[in-house]
Amino acid sequence: MHNLTERGPPPASSNPASDQRSLVESATDAIFTIRTDGTLGSLNPAFGAITGWPGDEWLGKPFHPLVHPEDLPLAMDLLARALDGEPIPAFELRILASSGEYLTAEITASPLQEGGRVVGVMGIGRDVTERKRAQRDLHRRGGILEAVTFAAERFVGGGSWRDSIDVVLQRLGEAAEADWVALSQKHLAEDGDFQSRICYEWARPEIPSKMEVRFLLNAPFAGSGLDHWPGVFMQGGILHGHVRDLPEEERPLMESNDVRSFAVVPVFAGEEWWGNLGLAACHEERSWSAAEVDALRAAAGLVGASIKQERGEVALRETEERYRRLVELSPDAIVVHSEGRFVFANSAAARLFGAETPDGLIGRAVLEVVHPDYWDTVTQRIQQETVEGQPVPLIEEKFVRLDGAVIDVEVAGIPLTYAGRPAGQIVVRDITDRKRVEADLRQRNEYLSALHDTALGLMNRLDLRDVLEAIVSRAAALVGTGEGCIYLVHPLKGELELHVGLGAFRDRIGECVRLGEGLAGRVWEHGEPLLVEDYARWEGRQQDEADLHAGLAAPLKSGGQVLGVIGVAHTQEGRMFTEEDVALIDRFAKLASIALDNARLYSQAQEQLAQREQAEHQLRRAEDQFRNLVERIPAITYTAEFGETAPWLYVSPQIEGILGFTPDEWMARPNLWSRQLHPDDRERVMVEEERSHDTGEPMLCEYRLFAKDGHVVWIRDESVVVHGTAGSEMLQGVIFDITQRKQAEEQLREAEARYRTLVEQIPAVTYIDSYDGIERGQYRTMYVSPQIEEMLGYSPDEFMARPDLWPTLIHPEDRDAVLATDAHHYQTGEPLTQEYRLIDREERVHWVLDKAVAIRDESGRLRFSQGMLYDITDRKRMEDDLGRALAVEREAGERLRALDELKNTFLHAVSHELRTPLAAVLGFALTLQREEVELDAKERLEIVHRLAANARKLDQLLSDLLDLDRLDRGIMEPRRRPTDVAALVRRTVESSEVLGTRPVRVEAQLVVAPIDGPKVERIVENLLANAARHTPPGSSVWVRVDPHEGGVLIVVEDDGTGVPEHLRETVFEPFRQGPQTRPHAPGVGIGLSLVARFAELHGGKAWVEERPGGGASFKVFLPGGPA
Repeated sequence: MHNLTERGPPPASSNPASDQRSLVESATDAIFTIRTDGTLGSLNPAFGAITGWPGDEWLGKPFHPLVHPEDLPLAMDLLARALDGEPIPAFELRILASSGEYLTAEITASPLQEGGRVVGVMGIGRDVTERKRAQRDLHRRGGILEAVTFAAERFVGGGSWRDSIDVVLQRLGEAAEADWVALSQKHLAEDGDFQSRICYEWARPEIPSKMEVRFLLNAPFAGSGLDHWPGVFMQGGILHGHVRDLPEEERPLMESNDVRSFAVVPVFAGEEWWGNLGLAACHEERSWSAAEVDALRAAAGLVGASIKQERGEVALRETEERYRRLVELSPDAIVVHSEGRFVFANSAAARLFGAETPDGLIGRAVLEVVHPDYWDTVTQRIQQETVEGQPVPLIEEKFVRLDGAVIDVEVAGIPLTYAGRPAGQIVVRDITDRKRVEADLRQRNEYLSALHDTALGLMNRLDLRDVLEAIVSRAAALVGTGEGCIYLVHPLKGELELHVGLGAFRDRIGECVRLGEGLAGRVWEHGEPLLVEDYARWEGRQQDEADLHAGLAAPLKSGGQVLGVIGVAHTQEGRMFTEEDVALIDRFAKLASIALDNARLYSQAQEQLAQREQAEHQLRRAEDQFRNLVERIPAITYTAEFGETAPWLYVSPQIEGILGFTPDEWMARPNLWSRQLHPDDRERVMVEEERSHDTGEPMLCEYRLFAKDGHVVWIRDESVVVHGTAGSEMLQGVIFDITQRKQAEEQLREAEARYRTLVEQIPAVTYIDSYDGIERGQYRTMYVSPQIEEMLGYSPDEFMARPDLWPTLIHPEDRDAVLATDAHHYQTGEPLTQEYRLIDREERVHWVLDKAVAIRDESGRLRFSQGMLYDITDRKRMEDDLGRALAVEREAGERLRALDELKNTFLHAVSHELRTPLAAVLGFALTLQREEVELDAKERLEIVHRLAANARKLDQLLSDLLDLDRLDRGIMEPRRRPTDVAALVRRTVESSEVLGTRPVRVEAQLVVAPIDGPKVERIVENLLANAARHTPPGSSVWVRVDPHEGGVLIVVEDDGTGVPEHLRETVFEPFRQGPQTRPHAPGVGIGLSLVARFAELHGGKAWVEERPGGGASFKVFLPGGPA
């Protein structure tokens, strides 16, 4: 508070008035006084220095033109409070300066009193415009920096800066208190001139889009008045200010777009001028402080850095994507190692080493997957790659898969730098199958060579012994042993005789064994190959064969009859035969059988040879054609018998590309298909196969198989039932790899689930309507989110199952308009936005905001409408509450004005009513006081009577006012007593003097009621006084008391002019009076108000009617009740 009284008393020698005037005149703050009528009483010189107005020009004029219109209500309220004597706290107002601008003043004011009453207001005003401007600039700068911080969080948080730029521009515009913000990008036109193209903009709702501003939308700077702007921006300069301050040639472009002030900051992506960040003020001019400009430069720098980062990330992603696709699509395993461990692996590497994913190899030691025989070699090659920086040539090695399987590989490597450290990249190709094929090929060649030699021997009629010896020699050599023999059944002895022997068997030629005796006897007995891995522990061993460690034998058959046995053995401990060896010996047994059966078959073979060769040629030709056709289609072709463990008779080579198994591997293990079946699909697939077997119908099934490397492959199996040569039923079909389709379907389901989760969690109802066509004009709800149940009480299934439900839920008052708007939306495809009411299942009304857009297909035909329903009931309720509050405020204002009128009326009436008896009392008292006036006893008694009468009038008036006040405050309670109302009314009429000479007729029936007697007396007195006040002398007055509806009715009537109908309610209001019959009739207008209030105090009421025959009929009803 700037209060002059706080300075203390002046020195004794000073002139107080002169000193105070000097202080006021020299003060730097404006000091003023305002009179009670709102005019300025005084102004010191500082007022003119601050505002620029001459002080004399405003003296005696109202102060309110100087106050900003928005601040005027506050100023008037504070003035009224000060004039009422209240202390006023410091406050701020915007004051009009002579320049037309508004200054911000900090004002303290206090009541100005003279003689104990308030005669005005004295105030002191200080110009705080610059301080407020600095605070506003600081606030705006802080807001801009907060927007920049927000932008940094959004840009750095992931995703593209474009996803967040709209909300960033909004925050920046709101913080900078701008009306419009835009981000534009520059580009060069064909003629080499710079042009600017707007990319993103934000504007306040009342501001139209500035997309047409030429310097922000695809227009050259040259020729537009802004020719020098690009040069400023390329140098990093910033342009800002008021449009009125621009050169004349630059203003039209701005003024035509309602821009009053602007700021344009260049955006640099690295060293390149990328575009501009522009802000505009359209409503009023505003200046941009240096702090704000620095903050805007920071915002532009952040956008530029995000653009540069995005460009770098795009280029890096493109490069990485090309390399990644090259590596991932490579059929060979590619791995990178550093410091002896794997740091990268592609999918082919994971499959090669048996890992579930490439991550399963990361961090493992390289030597962990290398066969111990090659550790030294690999260690040297790693040294050569990572230390010497030299590539390593292609070699063959052995690796060990994670499941322990040993594989043959070809490996080549080059040095590189990975993650800043020396590393090596190696390419690995699995040659296990190739090695196996080569071994099988060698074995097959040996077998074919033996077959060839046998055939030559048979054709050349070589000695049977020589042929058998050649066969067992070849067989023993192929299984890696030097021990072998052939037994033949002796036709006379019925025993097996050793005919050919190698190694340990050579000295035993001619020995015989019986059926079931030893290894050979067992094979002769059962007619099947037999493998004994530990002969010394075998229960069927012979003592003379104790030097054998492992044995293998197979029968020689002809026409189903065993003719002999071929066998091989190992004498060295630890040597074993394999299943492949069993198959090989079995095949050589067949060769020996051919030699034995040659005598019987030779002649038949010669006869059928020509026919067979021709048939085989045709068969091979047909088979080659069929095989070429089958093996070229992108699917697996197969023939298999029914059953989980039934053999597959044929499978095409495509099985290796899809499942990783070679055809031979697949067909060699009859149960392999069932073992590779996914457990979740097994039961379903087997049921489908059984159905096809039972009905002979085709089989069509989709299921999962595990590939050789363990990954899951989705397949589509289509097959038909065919009959084999022996009449057996088989399946013949094709298998398609549908893994990619299934993955796409799964991704689609996941995307749909994510979308559904998002939709079903937002606080609104989402729906999709399907539109069947303009001709039919019908649509149905395809989807509605679960929020519909929370809003309206209907589940989504109920809502979609009843197409007619939605129209019935629309409020009847809104239905026609809503349906018409909806029909227009579906006919035109225009966006839909409307607010209306819906009625839920519980009959509750909800206000909703319905927004929808139409979705068209490629031909432009309307297909769907997708929209959202927002529950805006609370908003509508707030709007209604606000409307009611405004109505209440207006009503309160009207009541205040009415009360002000009543106050004036009351003061006028009371002053008149008090003045008359007070004047009489004063006159009589002065008369009695004067000693020179001699009065006899009768005159003195008359004066005393008149003094008492006027005193009673004053007392009655004060009692009425006090009663009215108590009634208003609700502190008056009736004191009910059972009372004879008729007697009370008669006594009151008889004792009343207000009617003078008017004739009064009382008709009162006996009525006893619980009433407050004094209050009822006041009711009757006031009604009689009202009749006397508003009727001419000589008018008749009637008073009645009647029982009425369990209570009592008191009626006072007169034959005066009556009460006009429009005043029959207002006459009972305080300080309201009806038309006066007599001039200067006394009264303050509270008598009838007390009548009504006393009646209400009893629970009754008072009213006035027209009396039959003319005049007024005042009635008061008092209900009966407990005493």
